[in-house]
Amino acid sequence: MYGQVNVSNLLSATVDTIRNNLQLAGIFLAIMIPVSAVMTYFQGGGQTFGMSAGFMIDESVMAQGLVVLALLLVGVVVSIIAHYWLIAGMVRGSVSPGFDRILPYIGISILYGLGVIFGFILLIVPGIILMVRWVAVLPAVIDRDRDAIGSFGDSFEMTNGHSWSVFGAGLIVVIGMMVVSAVIGGVAVGVGAVAGGAGGILMSAIAAIAEQATNVIGYAFCVGAYNLMRDRTETVTDVFE
Repeated sequence: MYGQVNVSNLLSATVDTIRNNLQLAGIFLAIMIPVSAVMTYFQGGGQTFGMSAGFMIDESVMAQGLVVLALLLVGVVVSIIAHYWLIAGMVRGSVSPGFDRILPYIGISILYGLGVIFGFILLIVPGIILMVRWVAVLPAVIDRDRDAIGSFGDSFEMTNGHSWSVFGAGLIVVIGMMVVSAVIGGVAVGVGAVAGGAGGILMSAIAAIAEQATNVIGYAFCVGAYNLMRDRTETVTDVFE
């Protein structure tokens, strides 16, 4: 596909993954930006509800709180489905990738998150190592009929000997995403200052654009790395068969 697994080819694979899935990314952003904006707005206290005299919580306030909780729960469910759909679509090259692997995807996402968090607690470096060695785990669990342990093993095998390249390319991608987020964040602050009372929802919407755009780039990097390393692994295997 690209030849050697190096920083340049990993970045090229990321760009190609985005370019080949523009329709998929567009649909994902159209769904997730409004969902993320609403969730951010309510989670951040952008919307406050009235209290009765003496700050007693009455039935109206309780009902409003339940509505907000229901909206947040729906948002979480939609987010899980949309994120799976995006990465599965990138892996399978289709806007209709199916949901046959969504349960293993959810399970491995939880294990991945817990593992990386625990790694960062252990003086940061182990967390970075796990992020590098597990870069291909989400595409692998979708693309292959494997359980969680098998998918983690596949990712470790694929990244063997390529860790520094993945780290270097990933660092460039992360810095790029930070720059994009900073620019969009600056715009959000400016909009909030100008919009006054309406600034809360506008700032939430702009923050959602930054968040979901970085999600697309991050998943594209993982899928691009998976495709590049899978091609290399399969080529080497074919040579020795």
